[in-house]
Order: sequence, then C-alpha cells, then structure tokens
Amino acid sequence: MTEAEKLEFEIMEKAQQLAALRRGESDIEVTDYAFQTLDGEIHLSDLFADRDRLLVIHNMGQGCRYCTLWADGINGVLDHLEDAMAVALVSKDPPEIQRRMALDRNWKFRMASHGGGAYMAEQCAMGEQWFMSARTAKSCVAGARRSVPATFIHRFGIFSPSPV
Repeated sequence: MTEAEKLEFEIMEKAQQLAALRRGESDIEVTDYAFQTLDGEIHLSDLFADRDRLLVIHNMGQGCRYCTLWADGINGVLDHLEDAMAVALVSKDPPEIQRRMALDRNWKFRMASHGGGAYMAEQCAMGEQWFMSARTAKSCVAGARRSVPATFIHRFGIFSPSPV
C-alpha cells in the first residue's frame, strides 16, 4: 500500500469515528432566527413550509463568485433536493438584491436575508466559527413542530424542527 493509500484509509477511518461520535451527541436547540423577504419578516421555522427537513444554503451574497457558482450548480438539482426537503438560500444581501440576482441567474430558490445579524454570527461557518457550527451536529429549531437529527456542513445547514 502506498503512503497516499495509507493516508486515505486513515482519513476514512477517522471520518467513520467522527460520524459515530456525532450520532451519539444530544440535540441542540437552535434559535428560530428572523429573516427578511420581499413579503416581510419570516422565521427559520417558516422556511420548513410543510416539510420535515430544511437545507439552508449559506450564500455570501452578490460579491462572492464562488457562492454564485455553488448556487448555480445546486439550482440545477433543486427539484430533486426539494423531493426530500425544503430548500432555502440565505445571504446578507437585502431581499431586493437577492431577487435581482435570482432573476439574473434563473435561480428557483426560496430566498431570505439574514442581514448579517445573529444568524450569520451563530450559524455560518467562517474561520474558527466553523468548529462551532460543525460541533452542533444535531439540532432542532426552537418553536417548530417536529424533530429529526440534522447535520451542519460548511456553508450549508440542514435543520430539523423541534417537537411541540
């Protein structure tokens, strides 16, 4: 076995160990954050619509070409994702700018603005903040109706609502 193959095997084993540890962690309640849309204020729990799971795409906004690239790619499989869960794209951009960008790029996402507030500070994976987001591997949204384990991954958050 080459050194590269040994390292790949070691990484795979560590990933499996990490997944097992994550499965054993307790749920962590997540704030029902407020967002702005063209229709007014909504909350994280509202983004679920009638679904049990929610994929939140953390987008840095119109100034990030990489976030735009990701969103373009995800937009192409959005229908398939929405078969399994609710999907929303959030950024700091105001709703009017989000709408203009969505129209320019033919995005079909539901969109909401966190305005750079508490949601951004507490849930987005940025530098050392990534460790905190990755640490909250199981989460429930406060005030929502159902609970299913969820996982946070860099630039994306999959949430599950909490029980009544």
